[in-house]
Amino acid sequence: AVAAGAVDLVMANISPEAIVVLAGDLLRVRKPGGVLLASGFETHEVEQVRAALPEAREVRHKGKWALVVV
Repeated sequence: AVAAGAVDLVMANISPEAIVVLAGDLLRVRKPGGVLLASGFETHEVEQVRAALPEAREVRHKGKWALVVV
């Protein structure tokens, strides 16, 4: 569950499946102008996460791992 409220920074280091399921809640609690960092998935799973977070503006990679910045 994602708590009610609004924050400047939302971080989720969980599976891509969980990010997809929780995407609406993760975006809901992000303040306007805030940042969402979603990670915990491999580079071949980036498109699955980006589809759930269409506002994504950047993808970073470290080895086989990826991070999406919204």
